[in-house]
This record gives sequence, structure tokens and C-alpha cells, in this order.
Amino acid sequence: MIHALISGVVCFLLSLVLGLPILRYLRSQKAGKQISADQPASHQKKAGTPTFGGLMIWAPVLIVTAVAVDWWNHRSILLPLAVIGITGVTGFIDDLGTLQHRRQGGLSWRFKTSFVTVLGIGAAWVLYDQLDVQSINVPWAGHYQLGLFYIPIAVAAIVATT
Repeated sequence: MIHALISGVVCFLLSLVLGLPILRYLRSQKAGKQISADQPASHQKKAGTPTFGGLMIWAPVLIVTAVAVDWWNHRSILLPLAVIGITGVTGFIDDLGTLQHRRQGGLSWRFKTSFVTVLGIGAAWVLYDQLDVQSINVPWAGHYQLGLFYIPIAVAAIVATT
């Protein structure tokens, strides 16, 4: 548990350290969002807001985890790392489409929601079938075996937090 907390603090600090230089670089490259003319006028003030902010979160998580984990004894970490990597690449592609100098706009919310749902179903199935995760622990309420009902709960949690 303490190992996970230390890793989280290191990720946070690395994000803070990398954040300002990344923001400066993105601003210098004019890597800002393009706001659709169909959006309310109040959204136009967001035009030019730097995009690719996920790099400041996903990169430190992937780097710290790759360095800090005992891969031989903790292979189950590959599932969350894969999901983080896939969603990070998806966010990168989406951000590419929203740059000011591009016209196409990024991925649609329908595509992103569908994609994350399919990804969540796959991850939930791997958790249930391959990693034998079939229960939840609710603080102060106890441990509950869910069987197959674990899958829709895991999908909902993955989609909601992504």
C-alpha cells in the first residue's frame, strides 16, 4: 500500500514539474483548441486553450509505473497500463483533431463513448475471467462476491471514470 502511495506522489510531482514547460511549449506551438461555430458564444473564449494536457498526466503514470513495478510478480498491472495507454492514444488523436489550424474537429462524443464502452467491456472481462476478480470491497460495509454481475459494475466504473 505504501509503495502505491509513494508512486502516486511521485506521479503527481512529476506532473507538476513537467506541466509548466509542456504548457509553455504548447502555447508556443499554438496547439490550442478550435471552438466550433455551432457552440454558444460563451465558449469562444476557450479558443486557443492549450490541448494535449493528458500528456502531463498519462506520461508520468506510465513512466513511474514502468520503473516502480516488479513486473515478474505483478503482471496484472499490464491491464490498467494497457487501458491507460489506449485511452491516452485516443485522447491524443482527439486532441490532434481539435487544433486551431485543423478543420476536421476531433473524435465525436458518440465514437469516444462507444470506444470507451467496448474497452471497458474488454477490461472487465479480463478482470473477471483472466484475473479472477469477482468481488468488491465497500469501506465499512464489507466484502461482496458478485459473480458475473461484477462485469457490468466494472464496465460502469471504467466508463464513468474515463
